[in-house]
Amino acid sequence: MDKRLSIYVSSPDSYSDVFEVFLKGYRNYWRDCPYEFILTTNSRSYEGLTCICNHKQNDTWIERTIDAMPLIRTKYILLMCDDLIISGNVDNNEIESILDYMDSYNMRFCRLNPLPSKVIVKELPYLSRVNRQTPYAINLQIGIFRKDYLLQLLGTGELSAWDIENQLITETARAKNELFPDVVSVNRFVIPFVHGVIKGKWIRKSLSYVKKQYPEIKVSRDVIPLTMEIKIDLIDALQHVLSQKTRKRLKSFLRSLGVKFTTIE
Repeated sequence: MDKRLSIYVSSPDSYSDVFEVFLKGYRNYWRDCPYEFILTTNSRSYEGLTCICNHKQNDTWIERTIDAMPLIRTKYILLMCDDLIISGNVDNNEIESILDYMDSYNMRFCRLNPLPSKVIVKELPYLSRVNRQTPYAINLQIGIFRKDYLLQLLGTGELSAWDIENQLITETARAKNELFPDVVSVNRFVIPFVHGVIKGKWIRKSLSYVKKQYPEIKVSRDVIPLTMEIKIDLIDALQHVLSQKTRKRLKSFLRSLGVKFTTIE
């Protein structure tokens, strides 16, 4: 086991059907993973994973995650959501190179959901520097956190995961047009994945992937409406190519049409 990094996923029993698909992808495409995989859940255990079960049913992601932090002793934590299905081979050497870079330059976060290449890191061409105005530059979906920074975000547990994401989005909306000194992002997939579920329902194209890739798994969750999927795809396509000024104008226009956003910025 590498002593610098742990993989951390929190998945309640109510999402065990989704985590089953996650685990298929992980074991299929990252068989030689050298890092300890730590899972927090309510009561279920899985062979080969370090499972922390709290035997509660009405807990939250924040509660499970804060309780797990004292048991994670590595400098870095690769945080993943249970609905991100690994869909391609992971190269351990690339992960190690990212950790080396974070060590050398005291990085607090590396986003693992690719951003378009702008200011490329010369030492590692699959890494890019990140502008403070980039939407979701720092997020709780998938990324390598320095543990002390993740603890800072989690706080005392008074905020929900949504509250933390909302704070990060608000900071982005108010940020100066400059690069983070201690945040980077991959500009291509280092851990290829398919985003599976939104608000408890399968994304249609992701469900098609699962049915084709893992036909032995019986999927029973509903799918999101097609109109919602189109909206999500449109936002994803536009948010990283538009300037902050243009994004604000677009948000204002969409609000006039009745579209709701998480922040007022």
